[in-house]
Amino acid sequence: MRWATIAPELAEHVAAVAFDADPGQLTVRPESMAWAAKTRLEQALVIEAANTQAGRMVVRTLRILPPSTLPADAESAAAVAPSGPPRTRQQM
Repeated sequence: MRWATIAPELAEHVAAVAFDADPGQLTVRPESMAWAAKTRLEQALVIEAANTQAGRMVVRTLRILPPSTLPADAESAAAVAPSGPPRTRQQM
């Protein structure tokens, strides 16, 4: 599925970051609280559009993550990679 086709109004401000086929859960991450609210208000329309695009019932729920301006890959890399050398008592 193409996110921009499913939700063209949201696509520039809300990223589709994951899809879990077993429960039919589409995970999205908005860039701000305002876009998170808009996504919550339109989640039934997004689910309907995704299923229409797929031609069958694929998406059952929409999981809306907390807002972030980081792309999904950068965020997971930032969580794994250390930000610098470890701090010691001498540096405090």
